[in-house]
Amino acid sequence: MLQAHTHQWLGTFSGASGAGNGDYRGELRQAITAIRAYLEELSVPLSQAVVRLDGQYGNGAIVADLAGLA
Repeated sequence: MLQAHTHQWLGTFSGASGAGNGDYRGELRQAITAIRAYLEELSVPLSQAVVRLDGQYGNGAIVADLAGLA
């Protein structure tokens, strides 16, 4: 996960759940936790965050996972 403006790495979550392709939805939930912490540390409102999801993250199940962000 990369902060777009500064190119600061906020975290790497691939393979966090074990062998194979991992649990991409679980990894996304971990990334969301890191994004929230980053925004809170910088006092940036959650409403100003943009999360770009490509590839395997571009389906309706992921939207359901992200519903907790709003």
